[in-house]
Amino acid sequence: MKKSIQFMLTLSLGFFLLIASSCQKKNTGDLVVNVVDGLNSSVGSGKTVYLYNSQADFDNGTYSKSANTDASGQVTFSKLTPGVYYVDCDWENNLGLTVTSIGSGEVTKEMVTTITAAP
Repeated sequence: MKKSIQFMLTLSLGFFLLIASSCQKKNTGDLVVNVVDGLNSSVGSGKTVYLYNSQADFDNGTYSKSANTDASGQVTFSKLTPGVYYVDCDWENNLGLTVTSIGSGEVTKEMVTTITAAP
């Protein structure tokens, strides 16, 4: 009888924890970055976008994550803690010159923030 009650209590606790964890709100958000040239055209795929957690990190070149653009010149940084983020991306223009596109945006919990990084 004791083992049966103990088993039922353990099962009930496990079920409660499962329900409680699934009811918790997401405390993160996503940042979608569209990298464009000076004419608002996509820079295309394979360009590395760097994500910075603060203005100071951006100024010092200390990035927290990086990702390569897809065919539409876009990257997504997922599950970010709410706050202001900065991005930059170096790419080569038609004249062979290196151009830097920069941008920033505020990520809020449970939301997708889209920004454009431009020269």
